[in-house]
Formats: sequence, C-alpha cells, structure tokens
Amino acid sequence: MRAHKLLLLGFLATSGCGWLWGDTPDVAKVAAVAKKIEADPANVDEVLKDAGMTRKEFEADLYKIAEDADASEAYAKALK
Repeated sequence: MRAHKLLLLGFLATSGCGWLWGDTPDVAKVAAVAKKIEADPANVDEVLKDAGMTRKEFEADLYKIAEDADASEAYAKALK
C-alpha cells in the first residue's frame, strides 16, 4: 500500500476518539498534495510549500479528514 494510504488507515482506526478539530479541510486539495508527495517523496517540503502548507498543517488536515466519514470517503475516492 502507498504510504499516505497507510497513514490515513491509521488515522481512521483512531476516529471516534472525540477530538474536536473544527472544519473539514479541502479534501480535493489534500488528496492532490498527497498524490504529489507520493510522486516525489524526496521533495515533500517543496511540494507542501507549493501548496501553501507545512508538514504540520498537512498532517492536521489528514487527521481532520479521518474524523469525518464523508470526508474520508471523498479522500479515498480522490486518491484513485
């Protein structure tokens, strides 16, 4: 499996823990960034910078997506 899918699966396994994350991020944007990272893993920071994100923000967005069933489904579809 791809690294970001494994990461998301880990987040999904912890969903329902009661975290209050706020609004769900732009799922299409996060998925597009994940695809770019997968295509060029040696340049993660550059990919994130081009997307206007930090590693911490990207990770937080993944957690937010994992907390929302609809967003998780949309993310999984966007990765295909």
